[in-house]
Amino acid sequence: MATLKFFLQSTKDHSPIYIRLRDGKEIDLKAKTGLIINPSNWNNKNQRPKNTKSTELKKLIFELENIKVRILKAYNEIQLRKLPITSDWFKRAITGNPFEEKDPSLVSYFEKYISIKSEEVSERGIQKIIVLRDTIIEFEKIWKKKIEIVDVDLNFQNDFIKFLSSEKGYRQTTKHRTIKFLKTVCRHARTSGYESSPQLDLLGVKDGQVNIVYLTPEDIKKIKRVKLDFSYLDNARKWLLLSCYLGQRGGDLLNITSKQITEKSGSKVLDMRQQKTKKELYVLLTKEALDILEENDNEFPRKISLQNYNLYIKEVCKYAGINEITFGSKINPITKKKEDGHFEKWELVTTHIGRRSFATNYYGKVPTPLLMAQTGHTSEQMFLKYIGKGRTDQILALANAFKTI
Repeated sequence: MATLKFFLQSTKDHSPIYIRLRDGKEIDLKAKTGLIINPSNWNNKNQRPKNTKSTELKKLIFELENIKVRILKAYNEIQLRKLPITSDWFKRAITGNPFEEKDPSLVSYFEKYISIKSEEVSERGIQKIIVLRDTIIEFEKIWKKKIEIVDVDLNFQNDFIKFLSSEKGYRQTTKHRTIKFLKTVCRHARTSGYESSPQLDLLGVKDGQVNIVYLTPEDIKKIKRVKLDFSYLDNARKWLLLSCYLGQRGGDLLNITSKQITEKSGSKVLDMRQQKTKKELYVLLTKEALDILEENDNEFPRKISLQNYNLYIKEVCKYAGINEITFGSKINPITKKKEDGHFEKWELVTTHIGRRSFATNYYGKVPTPLLMAQTGHTSEQMFLKYIGKGRTDQILALANAFKTI
């Protein structure tokens, strides 16, 4: 009967995890799994990581189980076919491709990834994948070789980061997101049975300073009070105020209609589906949002494009005197790239500002899980990062909450 055993051969940090296949005296094969672990986190007896509370180690356990299933399935199949069981076959079985070669090209896998994700993410999400794929193609010309999935290691990362800095002019936050996204695609390939570098899980670069710009309650009052001479700006103002009271992305906000209004337990809510995540949720129509609709004959404002909305709300905020000098980033019209600097606040207003203002202004006043239910964030960590809050802010919010008890 065939047995499988995971083990380490090194006591150094980031040790490769090996797997051994034995069946009687005839079969005895071993190979690297392509996964690594710190030996202090490895349980030799159980042949698995010790600390199962760690998210990363939970993922590692899942991948080890996948490898075991793939090898046993391939072993049963090769016995039925009565083909020779070799070291090369064993290495391919680990990646889930024991009998035929897969295209190891990173760009080719991006095409496969796009096809898989086309049913799961929005058009904008697919566009982000395409942009990264095209960036890899550009980098291949600099590297002067076709990049394979297994090539994505720490040396690759160093060269790629230099390319993103010198050739693409990416800011630190963009480089951070790019490497993180590339790592996600390569991990997906690994789970699908493709060979990857043992260093894949070590990839990552430090995030840059995130510039959190939002409209304060005082800013929102100014926007309400300002006299606007043009109807298109008044219409944009209504959408902007609604975004500050509903906490939705610009793309989702501008597609809302009164037909989506329904009632749940005596409260009026919007029954909607977020474009980016495909997530269905109920969004509470707050009193302030209902007041805006009532002033507009109980209808949502006139529809406008996301591009025009982005332009018009800057004008609205400029007229409203939202001109406090603020550190942030905006597109340089000449280079067409984001640049950091100190600008008048209205210049930094974008379609995301309403959602971020809602989350920031109500943070500490409304329980965080309830705010997340409104904005559609799936984890508290992501929600807090979105509004630029850390552990200190959480402690202060807890202290304020205890004062009201």
